[in-house]
This record gives sequence, C-alpha cells and structure tokens, in this order.
Amino acid sequence: MKKAIRMVIVAIIMAGLIVGYYYYLSHRNTTKAAEETTEELTEIEDILTTDLENDYPPSPREVIKFYDRIVSCYYSGECSKEDITNLSQVQWALLDPQLQEINPIATFADSVNADIEQNQEMKRSIINVTVCSSLDVEYKTVQGDDIAIVYDTYFMKEGSSFENTKQQYALRQDEDKKWRIIAFDLSNVNTTTED
Repeated sequence: MKKAIRMVIVAIIMAGLIVGYYYYLSHRNTTKAAEETTEELTEIEDILTTDLENDYPPSPREVIKFYDRIVSCYYSGECSKEDITNLSQVQWALLDPQLQEINPIATFADSVNADIEQNQEMKRSIINVTVCSSLDVEYKTVQGDDIAIVYDTYFMKEGSSFENTKQQYALRQDEDKKWRIIAFDLSNVNTTTED
C-alpha cells in the first residue's frame, strides 16, 4: 500500500514537472518573440507619436522641454524633409492660438525649413539644452491672463566655436489649463569660445 502511494506521488510530481516545463518553454518563446519584434522609437518617432490632445505637457517648464526636444531634432541633422514637416506641425501645436494666427502653419513650416538650412550652412548644432528649474519659472497675471516666463540655455557649436545662448519664453494658460507659447525672445549670447 505504501509503495502504491509513493508511486502515485511520484507520478503526480513527474506530471507537474512536465506541465511546468511545457509552460516555461511556451512562454519563453512568446517573450523572446515579443522582445525581437519590439523596437525602440527614435527621438523623432517618439515626438511624432505623442498625443498632445490627451498627453499635453502639464507645466510651462515641461512645454518648453518638449519644444526643445523638437528643436534639438532639427539641429541633429537626422531629419528628413517629411520629418521636418511633421515636427513643425507638432511644434506649432504648442503655440498660443494668437501666435498661430500670426504664423499660419504653412508660414511657420517655411520659417522652420529656412532656419534649418541656415544652421546647416553654418554648421551649427546643439550640444545641450538646459531649462530653468521649476523654482525659476516666473508666474504673472497680465490683463487677466495667467502668464509664465521660462528660460532655457542652448550650448551650441558653430564650426569650431562654442556659445551659450539664452532663450526666454512667455506662455499663456488657455481655457483647458494648457500652457501655450505666446512669445519667445533670444535674451543674450553669453559666451563664445574657440576650439
């Protein structure tokens, strides 16, 4: 009797091991296949797949960080003409409707293309972009509108020279509580060094 019980227990354990091993093999192949088919998005693809309707940057600083990602793509030299057109549409969507009215999308895209061509001719590239801290964002109320001022610094290379430039952005909060760029200005050129 004890021998029969042992045989049943051994059979159950063996069946469990066989089922467990089968489960392991079937899920290992699925996971491996999923890893092989999943590719990482490039920075351009990541920006272009961002759904600004449902995933709009939550703060003025985050809007400028997203805007700077687009600008950095332009300077990277990796954009096709189609990428530039698509990126400029995403960039334009970050602008306040008042600024969009002054700069219709076609005019804005032409301006972006002209800037990119000029920067390529000058062999200008962005090495790094630093956005001010959240504590340095200035908030004001102007004529009943909530305004935020955000600064960032571009560390750029042009030929064998390097320079820091500061950009100031003014953002206005719309009815949906989204911060939109209403104005921007090149504050000053800080440093120029030769390599």
